[in-house]
Amino acid sequence: MSVKFNHELNRKGFKVSRKRLVSIMRKNGFYHKYHRKYVVTTDSNHNLARAENLVNREFNSFKVNEAWCGDITYIPTDEGWLYLASVVDLCSRCLVGYKFGATMDTDLICGTLLMAVKEEKTTVGTIFHSDRGSQYCSYQFQKLLKSKGFRCSMSRRGQCWDNAVAESFWATLKRECLPVNRKFSSRSEGIKKIINWISYYNGFRPHSSLGMLSLYQYRNRVLY
Repeated sequence: MSVKFNHELNRKGFKVSRKRLVSIMRKNGFYHKYHRKYVVTTDSNHNLARAENLVNREFNSFKVNEAWCGDITYIPTDEGWLYLASVVDLCSRCLVGYKFGATMDTDLICGTLLMAVKEEKTTVGTIFHSDRGSQYCSYQFQKLLKSKGFRCSMSRRGQCWDNAVAESFWATLKRECLPVNRKFSSRSEGIKKIINWISYYNGFRPHSSLGMLSLYQYRNRVLY
């Protein structure tokens, strides 16, 4: 995060070293180096149908809206967990759909996919990639995928790197969005802060892997 802030400051004429910037950010509670202990959100111990891995970690081999990945994470609050489901386009890395919930159920991911479909233009055969969690393997979600013309793809059992794009997005969100104490005071506070951050993440945050373009800038360049 400090690299991107340093780039933006220098671009706007404010000359400051990265070491000095990190020191200032730490003093003001904006720099987080460590992460909370991993909490499992994937229940793959079920007898529901699975799909083969159509992505095979070739995340950079797709055009815009040719392949999406989905996942669920937890956000700690004083009121309990706030669950957040996402849909990310593998080409542009844009977050194209999301939904919050107090429970980690199938309606959460169905609502997320419907938001993404409403906002984006997909064609029959678009890949939807996820882990083997019971929510994604459920009859309800698989029926929705089929009705929207998606091809289902799933990570191999116990291989989190098969869905590395989604995992990377969650790591960035938590590193840049959570308060200093790593917990929001309420679910409503978490929702408000995260929605604001998503707008920044898609539209303004520079990405080193994209030549310091924002996701929307890169997406528009690829499309047009």
